[in-house]
Amino acid sequence: MSRRHDIMTAFVFVVWFLLAASTITLLITVDISFRTAFYTPLALLTILLIVIFSASTKLMTRRRRNRVVVNYLEQAVRLNLPLTEMLDAAAESETGGVRRTLHRLRHELEAGRPLGEALADASPDIDQRTIGLITASQNTGHLAPTLRWLTAPDHDSSEHVTAQQQYTWLYPVVLTTIIAMGLVWLSMLVFPKHQQLFDDYQIAMPAITQAMFDASTNGTAKSIMLVLLAAIWIWSTMVMFLPHRAKLRRWVGLDVIVWFTPIVGTITRNRDWRDVMRMLGSATAAGLSLESALTESMQLHVNPVTRRKLLRWRDAMESGAEIDEAAQQARLPEMVSGMLATVKHTNQLPRAIGYLSRYYEDKFTRAAALTHGAVLPVIEIVMGAIVAGVALAVISPIFTLINALTGGGP
Repeated sequence: MSRRHDIMTAFVFVVWFLLAASTITLLITVDISFRTAFYTPLALLTILLIVIFSASTKLMTRRRRNRVVVNYLEQAVRLNLPLTEMLDAAAESETGGVRRTLHRLRHELEAGRPLGEALADASPDIDQRTIGLITASQNTGHLAPTLRWLTAPDHDSSEHVTAQQQYTWLYPVVLTTIIAMGLVWLSMLVFPKHQQLFDDYQIAMPAITQAMFDASTNGTAKSIMLVLLAAIWIWSTMVMFLPHRAKLRRWVGLDVIVWFTPIVGTITRNRDWRDVMRMLGSATAAGLSLESALTESMQLHVNPVTRRKLLRWRDAMESGAEIDEAAQQARLPEMVSGMLATVKHTNQLPRAIGYLSRYYEDKFTRAAALTHGAVLPVIEIVMGAIVAGVALAVISPIFTLINALTGGGP
């Protein structure tokens, strides 16, 4: 990531922390003025939304810019044009960030840098998965098909769905923060008045209102509420920002956690095996041995668990094991070891690996689209139920009191 984006991300974390701290403080403290309870979290929430909106807009703009740059690279390689001259001509037809990125990329290439390293330095915010694929394909002499695959519309749409899922988590963060702020105001202004009014008329408060009032005053209930809020904030922050921070993900161990998470882990595993099998297929088709192809696959940006499996697979083959037996020892998916067992004594290994690449491509695309279509409705249902509960806790005392005073009974 560029330094400007690092500063933006750090600022979002700071504001987010202040918002969480102020909301938690207000939930715990009861002897504060209404003005403090109202304006402090509201101002921080407004700042947070503005910053996140600006950061997400800038990130989407940079993704579009990176796609344009990769498209120019694909055209130059496909048409067998001189790369630096092609980039220079393309830069003259572009403006803004795309033009600057193309100029930087041309200078890096003229300095003798490999394409993957030059692209990473020219556009620091480009997806590391793309850099890994380009680097590995250049080392195996299969750059043109990889660039053509990266710029294909179906590949771009599946990756776009995966990127959109990160921002889906912004919805529960904002809504739970607003609900927590609303509970602070209700516990200070509304629920005590309800309690006093019902005590004066000797009427029992509705169960949902009494439960909400007890939750806003009981220490144990507050602690549970704060833990849930903190969990939502932390998880949403990790999902939204850590996918772009490889070193930070490794430091907090998120990659390993993601691998074993039921739904997200399935998407991650399918995408990793898609990239690995595609690279292995192209490398073996170019004449490399499977052991050499596995060594080159270390350039790919995959989950650490996937990387360890690949290392064990290569080491087992170098120790003399058959390719399918080595895959079993490395605990690769049964689909992989079973397919390799059918071609281990034939010359059909590249075709078998190519089939596995298409197989995991289909699985990844379906899982990503299904998850993206299902996550938002589930979040809306859960958040809607919470909002409905809070609204019912506020409105039901009015009807109960009316019924009691008009003779309709509590």
